[in-house]
Amino acid sequence: MHVHLFWIWFTILTVPALIVLLKWRSAKSSNTGISMVFLVDQRQPFQEHRVRAAARKIFNRPLVNLDDNPDEFVCQTQEGNVSREFLIHVPQGTFVLKEHSRPYFKKRGVEQPNPLQTAVSAHQGWFGLELVSPPPDVNQRAQSYQWMCRFMAELADDSCLAFGCPELARFLPFSPEIKSKLESPQALRLLENVLPHSVNES
Repeated sequence: MHVHLFWIWFTILTVPALIVLLKWRSAKSSNTGISMVFLVDQRQPFQEHRVRAAARKIFNRPLVNLDDNPDEFVCQTQEGNVSREFLIHVPQGTFVLKEHSRPYFKKRGVEQPNPLQTAVSAHQGWFGLELVSPPPDVNQRAQSYQWMCRFMAELADDSCLAFGCPELARFLPFSPEIKSKLESPQALRLLENVLPHSVNES
């Protein structure tokens, strides 16, 4: 009797962890090419409850915890002194939120800095959101960007210095107006109207 109870509880406790591990490994090996990044100043790292609250609001899902629904969840998959990662699994797709306390771009001096170069020179770290699955078709691509823009806007705070899409090679200085546009149905126009900027990646 005790042996059977042990295996029942062992299954209950380990299956959710295995689900997270498998989805995280799948996410690490996938690459849809759809991502967006905030360059930031010094800031407090994200906590799981903050990421979950943002996901609940934007994706309109309860996302209570992994044990309640292993098909829809938010969980932290990596924590360190320099970087953190969170896996967000919702009907709209599987996303990875990455956070680093090191610069995203190499810093370089310019004789006549524009607002973007000033932001690049000042940033101390970054956080970014990547869609890892499913790979969207042409019609779904715009919708995926729209979800991600809204989610990133929800996470934005006073530490944000610049926003951009690596896939499009487009970055622009951050401001309250940028945040409002990311929250709007016209978020993609914000990126379409910004000319590509050349900055060296680290």
